[in-house]
Amino acid sequence: DYLDQVFSSVKAGIVIIDAATHEIVDINPAGAEMIGLPREKIAGNTCHRFICPAEAGRCPMTDLHSDVDNEERVLVDTGGRNIPIIKNVTWIDLDGRKCLLETFIDNRERRQAQDALQESEEKYRLVVENSQDAIYIHRSDRLVFVNARASDLTGYSHDELMNIRLWDLVHPDDRPGLIDRAKRRFAGEQVPPGF
Repeated sequence: DYLDQVFSSVKAGIVIIDAATHEIVDINPAGAEMIGLPREKIAGNTCHRFICPAEAGRCPMTDLHSDVDNEERVLVDTGGRNIPIIKNVTWIDLDGRKCLLETFIDNRERRQAQDALQESEEKYRLVVENSQDAIYIHRSDRLVFVNARASDLTGYSHDELMNIRLWDLVHPDDRPGLIDRAKRRFAGEQVPPGF
């Protein structure tokens, strides 16, 4: 009763599959909901092509003898759509029957966020690399990023810029004032806009 309560209340999908026949023995409500069918319409089906895109004879665990441990995989829903999931599979013995215990979580939101971040980074890179201004990032007095325009404007190669002290790029007459303003700015003080 206790284990059945846990099985039914966990928010991750859990499915038990007979390792010999690949028949779905049971699935918890969260898994059934993700697939889009009631539990009783899922149990008894073969997992190949029903909830897993692998073909018969190509099961990662039973046929290819690989581990599935916190890996991004695909779950097939009732409409035939592929849902990205993070999946773990472990071997269990269920009343003398070798089974696979699969747990999975929906990875769509994380995937969408990852895709949006990648798109944002690509746009950022496009803007930075094509800017007519020198753009650089520094930590303390070392450059950690420079765009191509920084090399064009300074006459230094990318590698030379990565190995030069930031303040060595500033005329010696302007260096003390710039260093002072930089320290004040990083301390949270207001500095002149021309900084």
